[in-house]
Amino acid sequence: MAVAEKIRRLVWTLSAGRCAVCKKELVSNVLDADAFSFLGEVAHIYAKKDGGPRANNNLSDEQRDSSENLLLLCFDHHKEADDHPNVYTPEKMLAFKNEHLLWVRERLSGKSLLGSRLHNFFYINVPRLIMLAEYRGVQIGPPVAYVQDLRKLGGEYIQFIRAISPIIQELHFRTVAIENLSMNSLDVGLTVELEGTFRTKNVGKAICKDWVGFSGGMDKDPHIYTTIRGFKLFLPIDPRWITTTTAGVHLSSGIGRFGGICVINNVNTEKKTILASLLLLGHPKNPFMDALFGR
Repeated sequence: MAVAEKIRRLVWTLSAGRCAVCKKELVSNVLDADAFSFLGEVAHIYAKKDGGPRANNNLSDEQRDSSENLLLLCFDHHKEADDHPNVYTPEKMLAFKNEHLLWVRERLSGKSLLGSRLHNFFYINVPRLIMLAEYRGVQIGPPVAYVQDLRKLGGEYIQFIRAISPIIQELHFRTVAIENLSMNSLDVGLTVELEGTFRTKNVGKAICKDWVGFSGGMDKDPHIYTTIRGFKLFLPIDPRWITTTTAGVHLSSGIGRFGGICVINNVNTEKKTILASLLLLGHPKNPFMDALFGR
């Protein structure tokens, strides 16, 4: 089974005719109406055939040749990806694809997709942000690098927020909307934007006690959760990264409307559960709040 021509054209169009890795333009300069060349090709994230690079024998032929499993690469990067699947892992290929699609959309819209959709911060996962920053070559220094518990910053919290805000903006998260998830293993590693109503559980207990770490059981661990297209999404909450007492109240209220960003860690299609790590959480912006605070 070959990739349908309609799907192939879709991948080329969404990618703006550029390689997802190097951003090289993959249509040569036109000298006349009939003189042009294609310098790239549609590549598979998971292999087209069993035994191929990044093979996943659990996928059907239709899934392998679907747009969700394809990205556009120049000839050089396609060969590198298939010659070195241990380097170009499925997770890395997915990251290349999603970052590139959002790179294209940002440039077409002329503005950052994410910008700042949060009115305030309830939760800032400092270690994960530092990891992402280092991955993207952003240098992290004091006071951010030395923070071990946001609740203990006291008067230094304002200084911390001033330091972390430019980092968040500079990272330019390449996110996908939660409703666009495939609800399978292809989602693992994606950076996802959240907004909706969540239930909270065990957060208040964890705040009141000395934090000793996660047990691995959602019946005991602090977390927020919601249901998306029949899947239950769990987002563990480490009390050290709750920003203020007020934030702690919101996250202990039993139910609340939140916005934020997370990274997908696991998708269990049998149990219909998704486990993700929160990067940021807060109140999503709305016209009333923007008008009230002049934003």
